[in-house]
Amino acid sequence: MFPDVALVHVHRADQFGNAQVDGYTHMDADIVRAAQSVIVTAEEIVEPEVIEADGTRTLFPHFVVDAVVEVPYGAFPHECYGRYDADFDHFDEYVALSEDDDGMASYLQKYVHDVADHDEFLALFGESRLKAAADRAIEILG
Repeated sequence: MFPDVALVHVHRADQFGNAQVDGYTHMDADIVRAAQSVIVTAEEIVEPEVIEADGTRTLFPHFVVDAVVEVPYGAFPHECYGRYDADFDHFDEYVALSEDDDGMASYLQKYVHDVADHDEFLALFGESRLKAAADRAIEILG
C-alpha cells in the first residue's frame, strides 16, 4: 500500500522534521516511507541539537517529511507513550454511540463538526481529564 498522505504523531521533532518516538513505534516508519506526502504532528518542537544528542531514537529523518506541526495532546484520546494514557471512557462512549447511524451522527457532531480546532476539542474533555491521562502515563513508566 502506498498512501497519498501519512499523518504521524510523534513525541518530538525538530523544525526540519527529524522525528523521535519514545516507546513502541508500531508501523509508523513503514507508513512514512510508503507515503507520497508526510505530515508530522509532534508533542513538542525541539531544537535540532536535542534530536542530535540522542540520534539513535530518530524514527525517521527530515528528508521524508513534508510538514511538521507542534500539537500537544495530538494523539488524544488515544495515548502518547509516557506523556498521556488513552481515555478509555471516551472509547466506551464512541463504541456505544457508533452502534447506530443517529448515535454516530451525534458523536461526529460533538467531537468533529462542532469544534473549531484542536484546543476546542481538548476543552470538551477538560483539564482534569487530560491531567488524569498524563498521571496514568507517568505511573506506567514508574
